[in-house]
Amino acid sequence: MPALVCHPATPCDAITAVTADARWLPDGRLGFYYVLEGRPTQVRLPALAQADRADELWRHTCCEAFVTGSTAGAYTELNFSPSGAWAAYQFTAYREGMRPVAVVADPVIDVRITEDRIELDALIGSRSVPLREEGLHLGLNVVIEELSGVLSYWALVHPVARPDFHHADGFRIALAASVSDPQRQ
Repeated sequence: MPALVCHPATPCDAITAVTADARWLPDGRLGFYYVLEGRPTQVRLPALAQADRADELWRHTCCEAFVTGSTAGAYTELNFSPSGAWAAYQFTAYREGMRPVAVVADPVIDVRITEDRIELDALIGSRSVPLREEGLHLGLNVVIEELSGVLSYWALVHPVARPDFHHADGFRIALAASVSDPQRQ
């Protein structure tokens, strides 16, 4: 799994390594996988909640994916909280035209916590992301909130001086088009 790096302006004491990956599942869903290693007891995790849509998940510990299948600048932001809450937004261009994405089925989020790691898996139907025959480009990111309330921002790369997951230069993972019929999900 690709390693994410902590933005140098937002150091993190609780977590020492983050990896993330994405892949198509045989049933046509898109799976996202995140592993946070370190001291989970020092991470502020939101309380378990009903798996439902919620806004501003990025203000706390949250795993994110930015997905584009377009050369025109449009992209989708997906947020997966360890609480089970999720969000999905479509943008027409860099930070413009934000609107909620109508998903066919709520994402499925599974979280496992041990003494030295947090694992989060999220599965979402392919009709919830912009598809094109050439495939997708993704940015995988994590926001970590420590018990002190301090936030750190982890990404594949940090293309600008401040944390900015929306920046297209951060969409570094290429994923081929789904091997299944994307209309199924």
